[in-house]
Amino acid sequence: MLPAGSIVTLKDKKYEGEKYIILSYLELYEHVSENKIGYFEYVARLYPYGECYEKTVAFNIEDIDEIIFTGYLSDKGRAELDELEKLTKEEYDRLSWEEIKKKDDESQDDDNSNNHDQEESILSQLFNL
Repeated sequence: MLPAGSIVTLKDKKYEGEKYIILSYLELYEHVSENKIGYFEYVARLYPYGECYEKTVAFNIEDIDEIIFTGYLSDKGRAELDELEKLTKEEYDRLSWEEIKKKDDESQDDDNSNNHDQEESILSQLFNL
């Protein structure tokens, strides 16, 4: 896993041309349509703004296009991160953009009620869109 402070670009065209700084990892999110908790490997914000930027992006290693800079991680930090990763993976399912988009599309197709227009999409809830 990449340590906090790493700077990456993402493959998704929505984020093209932007750099993101990893602020945390293995954060849990509620997968609304399946009523379960899962995780994304990384959480980042727009570089160089970091915490000052209001929108958070959650993603996994395969969503990274390029690693611009790798943050610092001591041996002790690496061991703790490895243990956290192991415990998280044992307890929760890993989420992915494709899974969320697919489930969001399915829920929109299946919902014939007027209430659907009033609800936020799963993507909006996960990515603060």
